This record gives sequence, C-alpha cells and structure tokens, in this order.
Amino acid sequence: ARDRLPVSSGYRAGKTTSSTPNAMTGETIHGLLSKVVQRAGVLAVCVALAACLSNEPAPATHIEFVTQPLPTVPVAEPLGNVEVALLTADGLIVSNTVLSVQVTLKGGDPTAVLGGTATTNSVVGVATFADLSVDRIGTGYKLIAKAAGFDSIVSTTFDVTVAPISSRRFEANLPI
Repeated sequence: ARDRLPVSSGYRAGKTTSSTPNAMTGETIHGLLSKVVQRAGVLAVCVALAACLSNEPAPATHIEFVTQPLPTVPVAEPLGNVEVALLTADGLIVSNTVLSVQVTLKGGDPTAVLGGTATTNSVVGVATFADLSVDRIGTGYKLIAKAAGFDSIVSTTFDVTVAPISSRRFEANLPI
C-alpha cells in the first residue's frame, strides 16, 4: 500500500504505483518525486501534485469578452456574435458551469436603447449574444457585461452609423 498514491489525491488507487516506470524516462514516480522535492520543497510538490491529480476543474475567477462587438455597425443591425466567457485565472474557459450573463449599453446617444436578448445563460462556459442592436446613431458606445459573483467588464468601443440606402425602408403615402 505504501507504493500507491492515496485515493484522496483524486487519482484512482491501483492504477499507478511508485515502482511503475515512467514510459518516457524509465524513472519511477518515487524517483521523480524525490528529485522534485530536493529542488522545490515538500509544500510546492504537494500543491503541484494535488492540482495535477485532482479531477476537479479550476475555479472561475472572472468573465471576459472573447468576441467583441463589431467596430462599426449600421443602426438597428446586429452587433455581431458578442461572446462572454467564464474563465479561470489561467484564461481557460470553465465549461462545467452555467452562468447568467447580462449586457447593458453605455456611452453614445443617451436616448439609445439596446435591442435584442440582453440576458442569456452560458453554454459550455460561453454566453453568446447574437441579436444585439442599437436603435440610435452615435459614437463611443460600449457594452457592459455583468454576472453574479464577478466584476463587471467593458467591451471595446463601437460606433453606430446610418444604415446603407439599400437597407432603408420608405413609407408610401406620407404627407408632405
């Protein structure tokens, strides 16, 4: 039993022993750990080993825009597929947690309204906002993303311009 890793480490007992040679180096786990302990110290080895052998994912530490709004968008047109991800301190997506993310509009025309679905749940760690739009022309708009338990984040700046003539609607029979 002395040559097996403890079950509490998250590693399956009986699968690897300290006397089983490493396929690449030919060294045993015991030999490798002895070298690491000599160089790094016992506490560092314990922390590293627990992290490597644990089946638990790293905890989420923040949210981040992984896809920003388009830099220039015609009025009332989609801002693009804006995506907000739940990330670890190392920048890895935390895919096993569902998180409700809300976006709001900041800057630009103060009377502008953000259209589309402004609150959505993450799927595999990413919340996607595919139908966001702004109803007023203006410059310096930003999106603010919020999720419970995390600091709010701010997108890059974008501008909303006049829609191209080909996409404008004209009403017939309007009084002159």
